[in-house]
Amino acid sequence: MVEGLQTRFSHLGNGVVRLLHQHMIASRHCLCLVAERGGRVAGYAAVILSGRKFYREFLIRRGVLCGLLAVPRLISPSNLRTVWAALTYFPAAGSDDPEAELVSLVVGKESRGSGVGRDLWDGLVLALQSRGIPKLKITTDVRNEAANRMYSNRGCRLVRTQPLYHDSQLNVYVYDSRSGQTC
Repeated sequence: MVEGLQTRFSHLGNGVVRLLHQHMIASRHCLCLVAERGGRVAGYAAVILSGRKFYREFLIRRGVLCGLLAVPRLISPSNLRTVWAALTYFPAAGSDDPEAELVSLVVGKESRGSGVGRDLWDGLVLALQSRGIPKLKITTDVRNEAANRMYSNRGCRLVRTQPLYHDSQLNVYVYDSRSGQTC
C-alpha cells in the first residue's frame, strides 16, 4: 500500500505512512478493501467513516510512536507546513461535507486498466450502503486525470476545488448513493 500511494504524510517517511495504514486496518472507524489478482494485491481502498474519531483514536493509540518516527523529518519547514495542513484539514472542510471520506483508492501499476478500480469502488459503495452510510466525500489532486474521470463517471458530483498544501489543489467530490445513479 505504501508504494502505490502518496499521502498527506508521505514526506514524513514510510514509517509514518505504514503506521497510519496499520491503524486504518485495525480501526472500527475505517473500512478497508483489498483487491487480489492471481494471489497478489492488485489494489486497495480505505474509507474513514469519521475523520474526527479516526484521527483522535490514532493520536491516542499511536501518536507517540508516530511523533518519534516523524521527528527527524520535521526539521524541514515544508514538512512542518504539511503537518499543519493535515492537522487543520478537517476543521476547514465544508459544512455540508459527508462525514465518511475516501482516503485511499490505489491500483497497482500492473493492474491498471483491468477493472480493479471499478471493483474496489463498487465494493465500497455496497459496504457503505450496508452500514447505512449514503454519502461519501472524495478528494483527489486536480492533476490526477484518471481519478477525476473515474469519480465523474461513477456519479460523483464535483462540489469545489480547494488548496491543500502550498503547491497542490484538490477536487472535492460527493457521492450520494440515493441519487439513483449507478456505478
